[in-house]
Amino acid sequence: PSSVLLEYSNQEEARSAFECPDAIFGNRFIKIFYYKPNPKNDDQPQAKIPASNDLIYVNPDFLAKEQEAKKEISIKKAEFEGKKQKFLVQIEEETKKLLIILRNPDLGEDQKEEYRACLKELMADKDRLLYHQSDSNKSKSYKFNSQRPNQLDKRPTVLLVQLNK
Repeated sequence: PSSVLLEYSNQEEARSAFECPDAIFGNRFIKIFYYKPNPKNDDQPQAKIPASNDLIYVNPDFLAKEQEAKKEISIKKAEFEGKKQKFLVQIEEETKKLLIILRNPDLGEDQKEEYRACLKELMADKDRLLYHQSDSNKSKSYKFNSQRPNQLDKRPTVLLVQLNK
């Protein structure tokens, strides 16, 4: 149906239904309006169902789909956490290797500076991984672009690109 009229027995029920954030009939884009009928003196009063908290319609198809979606989300979260742990271990190994290389006294200053920059980037990637919210699957990471300080660098880091694969 293109429109449905729901009648509540009192104002409190109507207000709580209006303010409820849950989806109605599985659709979050339904518009809800208050309806105040014109007072009419009908000879035949309509039979009204008494308000009760026990009267709840549950759509089994919607519940099944919702449960399936929750299972998929939990599986994807577990996969993401596994990848995240794997990359954290790889970062730790690379960090140890870089620290061993940096302790080499035969290394020139230019090479040391390059390795320090690599180490700094690895630590930044590690911080991003540790503090990444797994609830927001499509979170974007931005950093300031040093060539243009008024703009953000929107290029994803290598680590985030690998995580999203």
